[in-house]
Amino acid sequence: MKKLISSITLFTAMFLMIACGGSDSKNNDNKNQNQSSGVCTYGTYECHGEDSYFCGYPDSSNEVIWIFAEKCNDGCNEQTGKCVGNSNSENGDYEDPSDSDSEDNGDGNNYNEQCEAGDRMCRSIDPEHSFICNEYSHTPIVFEKCNESCDSNSGKCKPWTDSDSKLTWSAKAPKTMLWDDAVLYCQNLDEGDHDDWRMPNIDELRTLVRNCSGVMTGSACKISEENNCLSYVSCFEESCACTETSQENDHYLKIDDIGILWSSSEVPEFETVWGLQVNPSIISSCSKAVEYSVRCVRN
Repeated sequence: MKKLISSITLFTAMFLMIACGGSDSKNNDNKNQNQSSGVCTYGTYECHGEDSYFCGYPDSSNEVIWIFAEKCNDGCNEQTGKCVGNSNSENGDYEDPSDSDSEDNGDGNNYNEQCEAGDRMCRSIDPEHSFICNEYSHTPIVFEKCNESCDSNSGKCKPWTDSDSKLTWSAKAPKTMLWDDAVLYCQNLDEGDHDDWRMPNIDELRTLVRNCSGVMTGSACKISEENNCLSYVSCFEESCACTETSQENDHYLKIDDIGILWSSSEVPEFETVWGLQVNPSIISSCSKAVEYSVRCVRN
């Protein structure tokens, strides 16, 4: 009987471990839940209900999706896909930077004239954003909303210190990566005049979570390196997740990110690591052989 129970437990754990590898698909489904039918062409706008949406890249991936651009006060123009009139936009950061009216880099040159794949640049939107030059279109796209200001020298968001935890977080890594590569990335990172960055453990990642009673620091979820509770069998439970999604990437997180974030906290039963899915917030057992995002941390 004990062998049967152990087998069932192991199967369940393996299933949920694999589920982390598929969490990006689930997250992408959430990101795409407001898409209309038809082909999404980068740079175009379209009315989804009464609101305006922009077709672009929400992060450094190559997937083009409809992104919420602006809530329209006077309705949406079906011909242009933009709001009627000059209503104020809370999400103007998704405006196509290649438009003729887009801001220049300060010396009179349009962003596209200096856009090389992988380069980052700052754009003066309130709050400031970091843009990255897309590998295929060579068009600057929104990469990250900065909690602090944007570093004009690197084009990255400046490191941000959480006033609650006192931890300092790096800018978003330029791409997703395998766990081993993510560990080295943080160890070799030199950013904000500091070179003592490291990959965060699961407790430190949980300090970034908000609006989620199960996953936030000090909540019901038992998974914790500090409390020596990293076992999938004895520590993971349903409380380690939020069930509702939000249209805003920063609803459940204090910092702008999507997808799944690596931690340094390994699951003892398997060759997996605890990771934090951002929207909705879920703590998951993730395979080291799958690429995810990383935020480096320092005290």
